[in-house]
Amino acid sequence: MIKKINKGAKKMDYPIFSQKQFSYDKVSGKRKVSRTHKHTEHELYYLLNGNTKYFIDKEFFHLQPGNFIFVPKGMLHRTDSETCYFNERLIFSFGDEIFDATMEPILEELTRFKLIRIAQKHLPTTDELVEKISKEHRSHNPFKEQMIQSYLRTLLVRLCRYNQPDNSDTDKANQLFYRISDHIADNLSSEITLSSLSTRFSISESHLSRKFKSIFGIGVNEYIRYMRIQKAIKLLIGTELSISEISEICGFNDSNYFSTVFKLTMGVSPHKYRKTNR
Repeated sequence: MIKKINKGAKKMDYPIFSQKQFSYDKVSGKRKVSRTHKHTEHELYYLLNGNTKYFIDKEFFHLQPGNFIFVPKGMLHRTDSETCYFNERLIFSFGDEIFDATMEPILEELTRFKLIRIAQKHLPTTDELVEKISKEHRSHNPFKEQMIQSYLRTLLVRLCRYNQPDNSDTDKANQLFYRISDHIADNLSSEITLSSLSTRFSISESHLSRKFKSIFGIGVNEYIRYMRIQKAIKLLIGTELSISEISEICGFNDSNYFSTVFKLTMGVSPHKYRKTNR
């Protein structure tokens, strides 16, 4: 049974279940937030209803119903539905076996864009493939894994074919703010303020603050803090540096303040996070 929802994706009559390769989740009446994490497999996220903000490394995306987002394996990511208290999504997880030699251009395309927007007219055929994958996953049919892989490859190809990336003049005008975000990411150990960014890029603080948030869905200071925590996560997992050293490298002058901010963001202290994720 399929019912139309909003003007994006179509609502599908899925049971709520979660397996290794395919999961469906519906959250009602509360904010949906996931901690920053990563996977050993690729992930395809399909938003059926609601809206959410998706963070992948230093990139930010606003998802609306009918949008897909591709998360390459090993990339840190998280979601936050903020003020949207109804959220419905599907997640597909799959390994490199999906991307044989003929699918390598598809992997490159998905990795480049990540956010996939397709026209309304193509959603019915897309949803039909999604339903086939769901039904096959719950079945006991012979060769079901081969069938799922076949459907999934077809879905990924169609997403790349029908993707409508934003190549508008508006997007080109936003390049200054992408340069600002790159500058922040490349200079996390330095002192970065709204004032210093305003001076460096010859733009008023008020315009910088307003425009930055409209593009990325996050304020300048919140972005700086988020990027510093992401860098700290990589150093905690991948190095033997002390907490104090990591704090300084990531632009926190006080290691106690760093630990406080880290725990507020990740739910655990830096020491516990390192111990758990190694």
